[in-house]
Amino acid sequence: MNRIETIASGEFFVTNKTDISAQAFLGSCVGLAILDTEAEVGGIYHILLPEPSSKISVPDPKKYALTGLPLFLQELEKTGARRENMKAYLGGGALMGDVSDIDLAFDFGGRTTELVEKFLTENKIELVQEETGGYFGYKMTVDFLNFKVDLSLTGSNFMQRRKHDVIPELEDIDSVIQKIKPIPQIALKVIRMIHSSEVSMATIGEEIRQDQVLTAKIINLCNSAYFNPKNKIDNIDQAVVMLGERRILLLTFSIFTEYYYKDADNGYSLCKGGLFQHALGVAKAAEEIARETKKIEVELAYTAGLLHDIGKIVLDQWVDHFYPMFYRNLYNDQNLSLVDVERKVFQIDHTEAGAKLAKLWDLPERLAYTIEFHHQLDKYDAYPYLMHIINLANLLVSSFKAGLVLTKFEEKSLMASVQHLGLDSNQILHILERIPFNNLHSFSEKL
Repeated sequence: MNRIETIASGEFFVTNKTDISAQAFLGSCVGLAILDTEAEVGGIYHILLPEPSSKISVPDPKKYALTGLPLFLQELEKTGARRENMKAYLGGGALMGDVSDIDLAFDFGGRTTELVEKFLTENKIELVQEETGGYFGYKMTVDFLNFKVDLSLTGSNFMQRRKHDVIPELEDIDSVIQKIKPIPQIALKVIRMIHSSEVSMATIGEEIRQDQVLTAKIINLCNSAYFNPKNKIDNIDQAVVMLGERRILLLTFSIFTEYYYKDADNGYSLCKGGLFQHALGVAKAAEEIARETKKIEVELAYTAGLLHDIGKIVLDQWVDHFYPMFYRNLYNDQNLSLVDVERKVFQIDHTEAGAKLAKLWDLPERLAYTIEFHHQLDKYDAYPYLMHIINLANLLVSSFKAGLVLTKFEEKSLMASVQHLGLDSNQILHILERIPFNNLHSFSEKL
């Protein structure tokens, strides 16, 4: 059986014939596979964005079609492929919303697709298959042993994986909510610190030292390549100095939250740790949107993003059992959203389940409100900036980091949030450039 490698956005993989299959999960991102079967050389490229916001300094050229495609072609030829024998396969580039003049300004997938098509034409590389546009995510898989490319809807390979059980009653779901381990008191203290204007280093260190496992995880993460410290960190006080009080608080709460998401890893998750990676991605995206717009505190945006889908840990086990039914309802009916399908199957959706958890844990009002109403645009009257930031962050991560969780692009509300927050296409691009899409997996593995 082939070893499977997942190619992160903004990366490519080139190889000679080998028993490896490489895959890329594509939403608004574009996947390009190029094979030379005669030389037995091939590659797959997961392209994040069409072009960089600055032509002067491009620290990571592989993120962009404009600067990364020449590097991809160069690596293919260096490995032995000949341009005249190359065959190309193109997928992804889902639309970010209904097609209108204003939506097209944010159609990063469409613009990336155009750049790739132009590049292939200019270099006389034959495009033999293209599955681009639409509103759904795709998975591109390249088998480098048999030199075959497969493009399929994200999640369709799990259709036969699950077993059917009796559909749960609401009483069963309530019972699960009551049995979920309460959020630790130290985590609630951290939440209060995050939302307090007065936080001292001494207080933070004192609280974190009470939990030896938490202390070890923070120190290990601070010494990882993710943060790349100049000097080795060996105690909490050094970690706090290096990252700052509020960054340590956010990191601490991320670790606590991961405890809950990691057990829900079979139903909504389409990859290992998918549910937590999605939550972490939304948290980072919300943080960057808050920093760009200056509408709310970045710490509030981050914690709300981390918790917005917490209700999914309640329903996850039943989604796992009824996955084929979920998939058919979600993708065969364009009018049904994820919460619509949840209500249709279980009489309750993950936002309602999350609201019950928030009440049980006595979470702050703004966080509880976000958990309950983040899919209801018409309810954004209480905390509109927070809600639109979480909505936009959720859409961006679902679109550009596809393949993490079972979802359906619901970009009808994207422009409403963009307009409410007063963002333009350049600002959206700057935000996307700062979200560490290709680091979410490694980050969560270290927690």
